[in-house]
Amino acid sequence: RVKRKGVDTSVTTKPQMTSTGIHDIGGLEEEFGPIDLREHGYQLWEMQVHATLVLLSQQGLLTTDELRRSVEALPGHTSMTYYHRWAAGMTAICIERGTFSAADLNLAHGEPEKMIGQQSLVVGQVVRVRREDSRVRWRKPHLRTPGYLFGAVGVVERFLGCFPNPEEKAFSSNQEPGTQPLYLVAFKNKDLWEGMEMHGEDGITAEIYQPWLDIIDEKNEANEDTKVVRDIKVVSSKVDHGDHVHDTRYETEAEALRRETVHDDPIGKKTGEVLLKVLLEKKVLDINKIQEVVEKMDSTGKMLLGQQLVVRAWTDPEFKQRLLDDGNAAAEELGMVASNANAPTKFLVMENTLSTHHLIVCTLCSCYPSSILGMAPSWYKSRSYRARAIREPRKVLLEFGLILPKEMSLVVHDSTADCRYMVLPKRPKGTEGWGEKELMGIVTRDCLLGVAVPRQK
Repeated sequence: RVKRKGVDTSVTTKPQMTSTGIHDIGGLEEEFGPIDLREHGYQLWEMQVHATLVLLSQQGLLTTDELRRSVEALPGHTSMTYYHRWAAGMTAICIERGTFSAADLNLAHGEPEKMIGQQSLVVGQVVRVRREDSRVRWRKPHLRTPGYLFGAVGVVERFLGCFPNPEEKAFSSNQEPGTQPLYLVAFKNKDLWEGMEMHGEDGITAEIYQPWLDIIDEKNEANEDTKVVRDIKVVSSKVDHGDHVHDTRYETEAEALRRETVHDDPIGKKTGEVLLKVLLEKKVLDINKIQEVVEKMDSTGKMLLGQQLVVRAWTDPEFKQRLLDDGNAAAEELGMVASNANAPTKFLVMENTLSTHHLIVCTLCSCYPSSILGMAPSWYKSRSYRARAIREPRKVLLEFGLILPKEMSLVVHDSTADCRYMVLPKRPKGTEGWGEKELMGIVTRDCLLGVAVPRQK
């Protein structure tokens, strides 16, 4: 049963657990052990690869959705480190666009149909996420709807605006992509996971595009198949597509976890260096611009602009309300650009209260408010965190040393599309007379992601 903001509707089925590809790992916590909370510093080549994405995007030579699509389709996806995949994906897109060559590559899956949509859903409306046929998931184009939500029933919490259709943007075209309305939809954990003990009010929000949402018809709801079983296990047989074979999910996820423990990646380093060398030789990029972006990313992580936003919100109630209403505009008041450099993004700030705690994750890749928080920590990008945070969030928080009261609701925000999230933590008691510097000292990056809370030192 879903009950949110006065809406109450019976749910007679459990959504079918499917996957859009090897990157879509939300809810597969059985495949993983504890999250590695150790911090791993970034090597120069990794930061240069990140800078390359920023500059290519700014020049209109690559979109974030193109990179996602390319990375998700890499034959060696699970055997590569994070920035190795970025470097290989960007290389493929550059070749595809003709940045390195005059030859254009045929699109394997064809151009998605151009769609222009207008808002048709309202806040409070009960909706069901459309189901996906998992048998053809390897042939699907780039999707931004995570498989663990296929068939799930939720409630529209917020209209986020209209954005270019990512399923169309993922394939380079001379035509402007159509736009689609994007909504923040809330789901109850107990309605998502079969056979799991869930806190009654714990939930998840995800950004879902309008074509993936169906309005619930209460008259036909009773006719839904009640025998659908949500099962996160994947059959042990391999997936044969004639010209290539995919390993089982268990094998590929286990290999991915093993690879994540190895930080050195000479092949990825070489891939990134060759990509940059070609772009410099073609005069597509300038080495000085690369260095500028690298230095900015490094300093952003040290300045932690999110601290400033939190302290201002704690001391200025009117600013706090503006921050919650429109994060981008509020950040701009302080001279900050909250949208990520490589793609326009909406900055959403979620306020922790006495009754609700918020947690941020991206199950499909690792979407992160880098313009505000700097480079993402390694644990945030790990497959363990991405898989487990939406299924057993309280156990995940326990590994970070955070225990929430049983009466407190926990809402997980899955950053699946064009939004980036930050948590506005609750100001601790006893800090009323503190100055700005003292307050900033207790606001950590982990607090802004929801895996920690500010504590008096």
